[in-house]
Amino acid sequence: NYKKKMYDSDSSSNKKKKKFLKAKMNKAEEEKLKDEQQTRVAPFSFERACFDKNWVLQFNQTEQINHLTCLICKQVANNPVEINCSQHEDLDETLIAGENCIQKFLAINNNTCPVRSHKNCKYMKNKLAQRRIGDLTVMCPKQFRQSLEMWKSNKEGKTSECMANICDFKGQIKDLSEHLNKSCVLEFSECWFKHFGCKHVCPKNNLEDHLVSGMKEHFHLVMNEFASMQQLIQQLRVIYILFVFVLLNKIYKKKKRKNKDDKELKSEMELNNKKHYEDVLKLLNENSTLKQQLVQNQQDSLNCNDQQENFFFFFTHGRKTKHKW
Repeated sequence: NYKKKMYDSDSSSNKKKKKFLKAKMNKAEEEKLKDEQQTRVAPFSFERACFDKNWVLQFNQTEQINHLTCLICKQVANNPVEINCSQHEDLDETLIAGENCIQKFLAINNNTCPVRSHKNCKYMKNKLAQRRIGDLTVMCPKQFRQSLEMWKSNKEGKTSECMANICDFKGQIKDLSEHLNKSCVLEFSECWFKHFGCKHVCPKNNLEDHLVSGMKEHFHLVMNEFASMQQLIQQLRVIYILFVFVLLNKIYKKKKRKNKDDKELKSEMELNNKKHYEDVLKLLNENSTLKQQLVQNQQDSLNCNDQQENFFFFFTHGRKTKHKW
């Protein structure tokens, strides 16, 4: 009975957790998940988004990924983290989520834990889960998407394009980045003449065929671009000539204005020099007058002294003579 009660309590807590997660999930996120489940297209952002469960299950059993599923988006966790808040230590299961999913969920829900409604959710990287997910065997995700698109086109009765390129990659998730960047035959490349207007995109190994078959079209694109460049060069030449003319005109006006200013300055300097010369002459004349006055004053002073001496001499000698008499 005790075990049964524990089981019932665990199952009820799991049900509550699922209800809470469903209530917390943003509507936009739910719509995105529904669209992905309907189209069954594998994600290509292996650095952030979680891995499409349908793609992983192509070469793996459900039991292998049950404990590796993101509790937020329900896909296989990418960069798995373990939620280890103290508020739900009583739960026996490991709470795994994709790192990108948990970060987005906490940002949208004000850092509220996706397991139970509490703040300050804590999590840490789970290296064991990371190794297990990295060791899962998968097919090329681009081949998976191509096959799904062909199946969807056939189901709708549409004629799909001939898909002669098949990527037979079968390896581990941890080796996907190297495969997609270096050896995947479904890796698409843009035409070398993209900058001339060719918008063709094809798998890398088909690019050479496109360059050969589209040689005439590419030649016309290059010639059109060349004609456009010639027209542009002619327009730039006219603009350059106008620019030089305006520049020379400005230089001429500036030089003319400078010459005018120089003449005015020279005339002003001559007037100032003339005025200074007149002032100097005036000062010299005043100085000469003052000098003459000084000489005259000195002469008058000498004459006065002579008169005083004569008077004194006469006065003294005249008294002596009178006394004798």
